[in-house]
Amino acid sequence: MTNECIEISRKFHHKFKYFPEFPDDVIMEEPLACKEFCELLSHCIETGIDETIEKYGTEPPTSFEFPDIFIDYYDH
Repeated sequence: MTNECIEISRKFHHKFKYFPEFPDDVIMEEPLACKEFCELLSHCIETGIDETIEKYGTEPPTSFEFPDIFIDYYDH
């Protein structure tokens, strides 16, 4: 994934509080796919509407709450 895609996906995460689904072409750094992906994420950030749900199959979390059970791994 290109540095531009990484940076714009961080901005997307900051706005929506989850990461978008990354297409294989973007992961393999196909120039056209990376450009299209970055443009779509930029548009989503500007409008506040996640269009990656339909285009790439992003599944936003259903809840942003803390879990009911916490596991303490600290061993005394």
